[in-house]
Amino acid sequence: MDPSGDVLLTLNNANAPFAVWEHPAPEISDEPEVVPKPASSPVTFLLSSRHLSLASPVFKTMLSGVWSEGVNDVSDGLFRLDAEDWDSDALATVMNIVHGRWKPVPRTASVETLARIAAIVDYYDIREALQLVLSLWMHGSTASSVPTSLCRETVLWILVSWVFGDAEIFKQAAKVAILRSARDLECPGDVPIPSSIFDEINKRRRESMHILANELEDLRQGYIEGRDGYGCGFECSSIHLGALMRSLHGVKFLDRKPPDSPFGDLSLLAVMEQLRAIKSPAWAAA
Repeated sequence: MDPSGDVLLTLNNANAPFAVWEHPAPEISDEPEVVPKPASSPVTFLLSSRHLSLASPVFKTMLSGVWSEGVNDVSDGLFRLDAEDWDSDALATVMNIVHGRWKPVPRTASVETLARIAAIVDYYDIREALQLVLSLWMHGSTASSVPTSLCRETVLWILVSWVFGDAEIFKQAAKVAILRSARDLECPGDVPIPSSIFDEINKRRRESMHILANELEDLRQGYIEGRDGYGCGFECSSIHLGALMRSLHGVKFLDRKPPDSPFGDLSLLAVMEQLRAIKSPAWAAA
């Protein structure tokens, strides 16, 4: 990156698995297959301490002399820094930008590439240096870019939109996670999304489930008790109660254990779709 550089950055375990998705794959997914990159030998970058320190407070601290990484090697006068697991192409892209070498920087980037870059940007806090190229990469990316199914790519968009500050995409990706998840989500360990974000997504999902459950319980009790407005009489209320009970069995509402999962392993969207399909029985009074 800098032929006269004074920092030798060694990337160990380059191209390690990233954002490993352990949740069951959806039956229908618009997520492209990701072919893992093979792990490679250590990759070294000759860099400028001045450029790194200006772009990143993290690098500035590393090179300040307070940390052991900031000590020059007496044999060649180079600072020696180590990094682990990053995608080598993503790290090269970030370092090219930091050093003003724009020719090798790609003009377009997939969400996979954006996510790998976002992880590096977040770790080293290099957002400002990438502002210009981010507008180019994110051009055309909108909420409609987020998959409609819950998959690994959804999590990647949550990461990219959070690190790069795109509220529209973040809201859509979070919405997909809330509606489509059949259980609490856990963020992959190597993805730098604050745990509070997934905690909030899981909280919103559980709260919505319980709102539905409480409303259905109230409806059922209304028919059982014969409250005003719940059927036109004993026969009418009984028929509607029976139809309701059969429909609730389809959304596993009768099995309310454990209490934090009133609809078993169904997603919020699946429950809503089944509830919308409930039919009001036709009957004729004698």
